[in-house]
Amino acid sequence: MARTVPSFLSPTGPELLEPRDVPAASFLTAPVVPDIDADMQVHLQQVAARGAALGNRDNVFAKSGDSITAYGFGFAYPLGQLGYSDDASGLRAVRPDLVAVRQKYLAPVSGFENSFTRTSLSAYPGWQSSNVVASAAAEVAAVRPGIAVVMIGTNDWVHANAEYYRGNLRQIVRTYLDAGVVPVLSTIPDHRINNSQYEAWALTVNQVVYEVGDELNVPVWNYWKAIHGLPNDGLGDQLHPGSAPAGAGYFGAGGLSFGMNVRNFTLLEVLQKVDAVVFDDANPDGNDAGTLTAWRPLDGIAFAAFGASRGDAPVVTIADPDTGAVLARFLAYDEGFRGGVNVAIADVNGDGVPDILTGAGKGGGPVVKAFSGTDGRQLFSTFAFEPGFTGGVSVAAGDLDGDGVAEIVVGAGPGGGPRVRVFGGGTGAVVRDFFAFEGTFTGGVNVAVGRFASGPAIVTTPGAGGGSVVKLFAGSDGSLVTAFEVFESAYRAGLNVVVSDLNGDGSADVVLGAAVGSSRVRAITAAGAELGSFFAGPDVSTRGVRLAAVAGRPAKVLGVTSSAAAVYNIFDPAESVFVGG
Repeated sequence: MARTVPSFLSPTGPELLEPRDVPAASFLTAPVVPDIDADMQVHLQQVAARGAALGNRDNVFAKSGDSITAYGFGFAYPLGQLGYSDDASGLRAVRPDLVAVRQKYLAPVSGFENSFTRTSLSAYPGWQSSNVVASAAAEVAAVRPGIAVVMIGTNDWVHANAEYYRGNLRQIVRTYLDAGVVPVLSTIPDHRINNSQYEAWALTVNQVVYEVGDELNVPVWNYWKAIHGLPNDGLGDQLHPGSAPAGAGYFGAGGLSFGMNVRNFTLLEVLQKVDAVVFDDANPDGNDAGTLTAWRPLDGIAFAAFGASRGDAPVVTIADPDTGAVLARFLAYDEGFRGGVNVAIADVNGDGVPDILTGAGKGGGPVVKAFSGTDGRQLFSTFAFEPGFTGGVSVAAGDLDGDGVAEIVVGAGPGGGPRVRVFGGGTGAVVRDFFAFEGTFTGGVNVAVGRFASGPAIVTTPGAGGGSVVKLFAGSDGSLVTAFEVFESAYRAGLNVVVSDLNGDGSADVVLGAAVGSSRVRAITAAGAELGSFFAGPDVSTRGVRLAAVAGRPAKVLGVTSSAAAVYNIFDPAESVFVGG
């Protein structure tokens, strides 16, 4: 007899998931604030991690450029001046969210200087790209920045050689990357000197900036687009952006019709974007949903289900565990959401057919949904935690108390404590609510459910920054059963986890995959015996590996290295290798 879905789980629950834009191909149409997709995010996070080890500071930025950037022409300096008011300047009224960004970069750089007011060693009137090549390393050594904003090329018209400029810009970017600094390139304003004789050069520079940014996988700030179309295209003379009478840091009435005011305003927007996506691990910009399919009933078949990686459209893929063929692909959330989707399999409505549970990844509300294995319809949608929490949620399900009804287990994503909640099967009541790790840890917690020799248990692993400790908590009372470490003590990338009886001994085993930076996987018994250690894919330095247990075929696990392209491999413990996919 079918069970009734708990009353608190409504079929039309809230989404609270944020859409993202698709990157443009040319500077003429590209957005002002740069798009940072998932691949760029991983690349820049690796750069930033290297920089942190070198002593770089994520609350400091460096400036490289010519007179448009140098001290005295209005760029950045007003935002850091003593006495600058977020209220009097209009910043709080226009964009209150940017106030915190400005405050962050008031951190002292040297003496009383901050990132805004510092006279950079890598910016000077009249400079060309070769001058920045020669000076960028000195500025890094002086201030140890986390970010560098680079606008150069206006004065390279004396060479009028795009390849010469391109070569210098590459060197600048590589200097910053090698030093663990996240470089942000910028397009330049229109060029009006000598009756716009060099306007074509400005357009050439801007296209090269985009091409180098794409080649070296770094963000581009489209300042040209931000001011093109303003009176005199934002210029105060024939070359330099103009400033409002109230100063270049004024954003009140009429302020944003002046080029330098727009540059300072969009500087804050760019810093906010890089801070969020690179340093705070917010959602990257992503890919489209690709091909979706009709529902394939899941009754009586073996299948695996896995969700989209961060940065991709929120698609769930159901695959054949023997051939890797796609059985079904559907959207779990609004197509614009790019936070990733966590997936579990369990019969939650009592019809004897396994259903698909999903948890929204970072960036949206903590939305958990269930979809019928019979026909794919949404069974329920609910918040696993407080609606304002945007760290995402991992999800698992299984019968923890032996009554034949699956409990739903959720883990909080990054940003909160490592909180785990258990919702009673058939009732939806919270029957357990605890921290799996120290309450001060904010990297998130991933969850799985399995039946071990000791009984049903919740398995927890830490998110990024929390090492590789795996814990098992008894399903009956939540007590700690065991804890063990699976990778070397220096490992801090976080672990994805599934459980499955891989060796056929009647007790679940634990399969763990690196959450980011590698496709490394390890399978072990609950007693710590090794079952396999391998890489799920050829790329060992990008998104990590998502894992999916196989319903109806417990001795197999899928390791997914690119959910957007459905690139995965199937681990068969009988052969101790990945096969298929």
